[in-house]
Amino acid sequence: MASTFETLKGKVSIIAVAKELGYVYDRKEGTAQPHFLLKDVNGMIADDINIKNPGDSMKQGFWRRHPAPGRKQKGDIIDFIRENKTAFDEYAVSRNDWDLVNRVLARMANEDRSMSDVLKTSMGIIELSHKDFNLDRWERTIGPDSSGEAILRHRGFGPEAIEMFRSSIEMVRHKESKNRFINIGFPFRIPGDINIKGYEIRGFGTFKTKAQGTDSQNASWQGYAGSGSLQQSIRNIRHVHLAESAYDAMSYAVINKTALNLDECVFCSMGGQFSDAQVENLLKTFKGAMLHLHFDNDSAGQAMECRAIALANGHRLKISPKTDSTEYSFADRSVIIPAEKNDTEEFCKLSGLSTALVKIERAPYPHKDWNEVLMNATARKSSKDISDIEHERVEKRNTRLKI
Repeated sequence: MASTFETLKGKVSIIAVAKELGYVYDRKEGTAQPHFLLKDVNGMIADDINIKNPGDSMKQGFWRRHPAPGRKQKGDIIDFIRENKTAFDEYAVSRNDWDLVNRVLARMANEDRSMSDVLKTSMGIIELSHKDFNLDRWERTIGPDSSGEAILRHRGFGPEAIEMFRSSIEMVRHKESKNRFINIGFPFRIPGDINIKGYEIRGFGTFKTKAQGTDSQNASWQGYAGSGSLQQSIRNIRHVHLAESAYDAMSYAVINKTALNLDECVFCSMGGQFSDAQVENLLKTFKGAMLHLHFDNDSAGQAMECRAIALANGHRLKISPKTDSTEYSFADRSVIIPAEKNDTEEFCKLSGLSTALVKIERAPYPHKDWNEVLMNATARKSSKDISDIEHERVEKRNTRLKI
């Protein structure tokens, strides 16, 4: 049974949330009210907090000596999550701030949320009311600069990986922003159209958001690492690789590049929000291409897989969660799956939908997503490189001693 909101608050500490956001413990301030720092890509302090009652999550709070604009001088875990709402994966699918807080707390409390629970709150078609996106309001340059490369390195992307997607990445900053930082922008376009319809934005650490007015219903990020430009290669695309984020799509490409013909592949991001029209536009533009699904290893990811499979068969899928089952409806058909069997494989078996042009390629267990796989692989390689350097140093020292 899912916990109540107040119970979840008692299970998650502000310290755990701060660490997830990239804050680090400042030991010199002591342990009575531990001090945590958040640094930007240039090593400058972007924020700092002190924790009250660090040993009791239910009574815990935070305070700041000199709060920056948009930051509270003091508050609880709810205030802290709301201050940093765009940094959480849950931001893209949350209906409001309270829904976001509940999702973050449930995940961090390791609540066992069934596929049905997830569907009840997040898997309907999300209609967002935005002002129209205006590209003229943005400062932008093509390709990551040194700050952008540092952001990407933090996510496991080395120089070769960055070069693969340089032409599909921009550095962006809103002209009216009071923030001096320039972030990475993954341009959203309607497939086949060169006009930018918004940005999936990533910064250092876990910062992420979307540009105001981004068309998340119809547009997506389409990264191309082949020869020439994507516009020139549309007819050659045989494989559409679709992920929830640009980082995941890029990570899959980097990890599997030796087995891929990059001239025939496009790597796409939905920006965290599933829209039927996004997938339909990709299928319509890249006709006959195999659709590769790289969604997260969780219930929401599996629900997205089911919707994408239906779309590949020309149907929009309606998902209706019940108390102990979930009903999937498309065309004039309906499939009901018990909660204990509710997954993509069971849906495919009972629905009878073809998967001839769909391939599910999740990150290998126990990883949550493909970027996590890449980051872990990069960390292991870095450790190995350090070990090799130390081994070489010792060998040189031993050689000198023998002489």
